[in-house]
Amino acid sequence: MIDWRPQLRNPQLRVYDSGVQSRHGGGYTPGRHGTVMMLSPIVAQEVLRSALYDPAEALGGKAPKLWGMHNGTIYQFMYDNQGTWHGFPVMSKPPDHVLSAWRANETISNSDYKKILKYRNRGA
Repeated sequence: MIDWRPQLRNPQLRVYDSGVQSRHGGGYTPGRHGTVMMLSPIVAQEVLRSALYDPAEALGGKAPKLWGMHNGTIYQFMYDNQGTWHGFPVMSKPPDHVLSAWRANETISNSDYKKILKYRNRGA
């Protein structure tokens, strides 16, 4: 098992595994685990490297979920314990820390923020 902690400190170390898509199969189903990534591997890699996480979740012994945004769609990335990440689009509310950061750096507008607050709770 490769330690994920350095990848939280240095996002440039994060590597997106596009091969997981083929193992998930199926079509696009918003917010469902197993949903195929709708981004190209290059764009998914960029979103992964800019993705944020809840620092409180990173205190445990398990890698936190990473949350990215691209063209109005929220993406969640999961660590695979082999040193890479896979991701998929979700309709879940990210942690408050992530939403606050997105508002502060203008990744989302105030109207986007209000819309996201109506999503079901995070972590699905």
